Amino acid sequence: MKKLNWPFFAFSFVVAVVVMYIVMIRQDGATQEQALMNAFGGGVGMVIGLFIYYKYIKKDDDNYDLND
Repeated sequence: MKKLNWPFFAFSFVVAVVVMYIVMIRQDGATQEQALMNAFGGGVGMVIGLFIYYKYIKKDDDNYDLND
């Protein structure tokens, strides 16, 4: 798998923020400020999770086999 670069992380952040905002703003009793804070938290969490996965957890396909 090819290495990911910063545009992929930025795109993931934007998509996560937009989706989380839409989901949160539709909740009963949610204010715009709460929805924005939750959306940005979701976006940051997405980027951190992707970074950790690709930096520390992901193994190369040649060296990693689940059947070993």
